Amino acid sequence: SVEGLPAPEARRCILCNNGGVAFGHVVIDGSLPSTAGPLPDTFFDRAVGTRPMADGSLGGPLLRVKCLDFHDGQLITVSFVQGLADAAGMGMLLRAWCRLHRGEDPGPPPSNGR
Repeated sequence: SVEGLPAPEARRCILCNNGGVAFGHVVIDGSLPSTAGPLPDTFFDRAVGTRPMADGSLGGPLLRVKCLDFHDGQLITVSFVQGLADAAGMGMLLRAWCRLHRGEDPGPPPSNGR
């Protein structure tokens, strides 16, 4: 164990596996559903199978984004592994992404001291 660091069992790390970010797009014949309450699982590409395998092969992308096109709008769904970010961190990413999409300043850089 390295002095000043938690025991190896207590540490978390993200193994960058060059899986990138998975982007999906689906056209759905129908109207945009209500976003009050849970959405169907089929609306998401789940970030599963991301851990390295026993044979040394690496898992899939740690972040998955899916755009669903309906007759009357779009829905963006996001799935990510918990070690990548917490809900507040993902909210900051999505706010900055939306601002950039609108041509606005993305805002202040994230803070690790929250």
